Amino acid sequence: MSGFQSNSLYGNASQFNDGDDYDNMDNNELMQHQDHMIREQDEGLEEITHATRVLKHYGLKISDELDDHNEMLDDLDDGMEHTNRRVKRETEHVEYVSRKAAAGGMMCCIFLLIVGILVVAIVPF
Repeated sequence: MSGFQSNSLYGNASQFNDGDDYDNMDNNELMQHQDHMIREQDEGLEEITHATRVLKHYGLKISDELDDHNEMLDDLDDGMEHTNRRVKRETEHVEYVSRKAAAGGMMCCIFLLIVGILVVAIVPF
């Protein structure tokens, strides 16, 4: 593989040299160049570290928010269960009152019929 092809796999091929430029440098220049590259790598790593810390911060905030929402959902679920029990109890109470009212209505009709029979039986024609 040529120098261009292998270097292009890693991004901008102009960033990488085939080594021809290094042949013309003395040891001091090579050390300076190496120090410069290390500083650039350190800066890149610092940026990555900063981005990672920001993402961690966001992740923790999201986790806290999800915990709060889970607590609210649990409270809502408890409230809904309590309300459901009360609605069920009151529905049973309404059904009981309806049965009693229906029975009371029949008793009233029976009483009126008995009174009517007695009136017919007592009053002469």
